[in-house]
Amino acid sequence: MRGKGFLTAIVLVLIACTTGLFAATLNVGAGKPYATISAALADAGVGDTIIVDPGTYAEAIKVTKPGIKIYGPNRDVEPYTQNRGPEAVIVHTTPPATVMVDLGAGATAAGVEFNGFKIDGENKAIQTGKTAAQAGSDDIFAYNIVTNFDGKGVGGGGPNCQIAHNLVTNIINLSGTGGNTGIHTSTGGTAGATLKIIYNTLININYAGIQPGNQSYYDVMGNNIQNTGRHGINIGSNSRFVRVIGNRIANVNYQDNRTDEDTGGIRAYCNPPFINSDIEIAYNTVENAMNGLHFRGSMCDETRDEWNGVDGCNPFSAGGCTYPGVLKGEYQHPMGIPPNMTVHDNNFINCLNWGINAFRPIQPGDCGYTDPPVVLDAQNNYIEGNINGDVSTTVTQNNNPAASIILGDSDGDGIDDWEEIYIYGTDPNDADQDNDGVLDGVQLKLGGDPKNGTPAPGPVPGPGDSDGDGYYDWYEALVGTSWTDKNDYPKLGDINKNGVIDNGDAAIVYNFVLGKIEGFGFDPDRMDVNQDGVVNNLDANILFNKFLGIAGYSILPYRP
Repeated sequence: MRGKGFLTAIVLVLIACTTGLFAATLNVGAGKPYATISAALADAGVGDTIIVDPGTYAEAIKVTKPGIKIYGPNRDVEPYTQNRGPEAVIVHTTPPATVMVDLGAGATAAGVEFNGFKIDGENKAIQTGKTAAQAGSDDIFAYNIVTNFDGKGVGGGGPNCQIAHNLVTNIINLSGTGGNTGIHTSTGGTAGATLKIIYNTLININYAGIQPGNQSYYDVMGNNIQNTGRHGINIGSNSRFVRVIGNRIANVNYQDNRTDEDTGGIRAYCNPPFINSDIEIAYNTVENAMNGLHFRGSMCDETRDEWNGVDGCNPFSAGGCTYPGVLKGEYQHPMGIPPNMTVHDNNFINCLNWGINAFRPIQPGDCGYTDPPVVLDAQNNYIEGNINGDVSTTVTQNNNPAASIILGDSDGDGIDDWEEIYIYGTDPNDADQDNDGVLDGVQLKLGGDPKNGTPAPGPVPGPGDSDGDGYYDWYEALVGTSWTDKNDYPKLGDINKNGVIDNGDAAIVYNFVLGKIEGFGFDPDRMDVNQDGVVNNLDANILFNKFLGIAGYSILPYRP
């Protein structure tokens, strides 16, 4: 018996070694052992790592083994706010695959990471159900660019799936089939294993920026959504345990010549039998949409053939319920406000219709519904400049609008208020919660814990410059460069996205603000136009915060 147990232990150790300690690294690129990612995947084992060089790869990527990590040349480099180097670009095969990058689904290929690539659909009109990338359970799809695609940008989902820090742009309609979405998941999470759609930037999307389907247990947090056709975030019907927190949504256009106002920066798509519940919408900013927050409903406008009557709209059926005909301008399809829903600390600004639109709630008699109409209780939202007003008649009027925009960093520690509350559990009004002399944001960047004083590995608190490279130690810690190596310092950026690197921006701003129009020489990598002892990547942040008030681009809060 003793010998048998010993043999079993040896076998277990060998298995552990083959799946972990001896995981291989496979290299892909010109002159490397593998010319294609697919060839490397064919040889890769469970838990292996594939490193891909810059180049163009016309192949359909499909992962069939769990735990494989596939890293491009821009691994962990933000695709919207940081300068990236040459890309590894995935382009269409001929004929096009249904999914260009498929990380697999289920236990057979769980726990895959795909990080640091560009997926380019090349503006080919091939929608018909195509998806640029698809992730599954326990997968991480992060720091990628998905662009120029006719179809769905990123799909999939599942428990513990993360779709994070990606740039999804130009998801367009070339093939005549609408509904093109930036991130459109088909599977939610489970209790304790939430699907996370976080910190993505979505720009120029034909239909909806983010659209989870009829699923539950998902978080949509910290995303930047601009220029979408119908919705910024579209909460699917029959969704439960959903959090939509800290998103920035702007320029949600009115589309399809519809006048039923069924569009919004955030839309709760609540179909009969209206079983959505447990949804929290907080700390979001919506600006320039048809509605800020909208509950799905349909107004008779006589432009949609299936409803059109002589003087109004005919009866129609949805979700197993039949609704009577109504006159033009009346709501026909009811709006379902989910139970246990909280709407607080949002900004709904300059919308064409309502800040919060919840006309025509469920009435007794709708689809056998017997309870009184549900009235949305929305608290502490900042609602201003909307054409029809703050809220429609089925929303309580006790919003107590804030005096200023709520979304921000109240204590100036480098962490947004909503992140402190929902992600880190820190106090949004205390910049140094453990009183160790290091800002909470810096301490998190260094791997410390700002709540309990866990020591962070340097730098020395205060405005020191240990390596003499012109950048404060705490600033280097925050942006991820070494504060002890003068040759490792923050490189040039473009914080206002105008195509001019920040040192040039700094000179422009100083010339404008301070009247310094005379020429001067400088090293473009190390310039200090105002002679304050701080090189201009930091100066540029200070300038744009102080003089131009541009939100969302500065690395650091302004400190005079």
